[in-house]
Amino acid sequence: MTHGFLPAPWIKRIDLQTGEATALPLDPAQRLVTAQHVREVTDCFEFDGVSWFHVGHRWARPPEFDEGDAEREDPGEAIVDRRWAIHGTTASSRTALFTFMEYPEARHPQLESSLSTEASALFVYADWLEEQGDPYAAALNPQLLKERGPAGHWFLEGLDRTGLIEFTLRDALVREVMLGSVPDTLLAETMHRLCHLRACVALEHVSMQRPKNAPRWLSAGADATSELWRQCRWPASLRRVTVSGEKSATEALEKVLRRTNPHVSVGSA
Repeated sequence: MTHGFLPAPWIKRIDLQTGEATALPLDPAQRLVTAQHVREVTDCFEFDGVSWFHVGHRWARPPEFDEGDAEREDPGEAIVDRRWAIHGTTASSRTALFTFMEYPEARHPQLESSLSTEASALFVYADWLEEQGDPYAAALNPQLLKERGPAGHWFLEGLDRTGLIEFTLRDALVREVMLGSVPDTLLAETMHRLCHLRACVALEHVSMQRPKNAPRWLSAGADATSELWRQCRWPASLRRVTVSGEKSATEALEKVLRRTNPHVSVGSA
């Protein structure tokens, strides 16, 4: 039994309202639309016969454009942004985040849940992945991972290339993450991606803090009452969360997180 094994390439779609993830196989004969704009302009993933690309659009606003008028019929000239799709390439709409996946992703919830508590589970997990033909099995080999260096971190799905997150890895599994300079506009997408990152199935500590002398537009951590904390599907292995904020705020956040992660504790940065 392959527990959801999927042929590559495919798309991981995360609903930004509910935090749920679904897998969408890609058909080379059809475009997969990621956003719909005015005048029948769409963003999409498409295949040109050799490679996959994501085609997006940005808008050259006319001089008289009113930024507050988001619904105007003529937002300006659509400028095409065509990117070669590699593992971890993302695209977003107002409601969902799409991540292009070059490699199959076999999932085994029972084995994954034991990775943070049983020393031998990693070897069993790696053997199972190899049986499924999943390249992540090779990444779990410490010697191979060391030899390949940063290029071998493809399983982080490009999050390590954004410069927004610091990862602490052990045995090709993410044990700690620190979100120190994530703009508010990217915070929800980043947190949801972490929750569904397979390398984070043994995640133990999430730290969110404002760097010294950071400008105000940088996030100091999602507010404790934010729906974002409720929507994110943190792994059961999560034990500690550190955020910038007052004691009352961290206590409220701890109450929220313990509904899904009974053993989590929250502290102030």
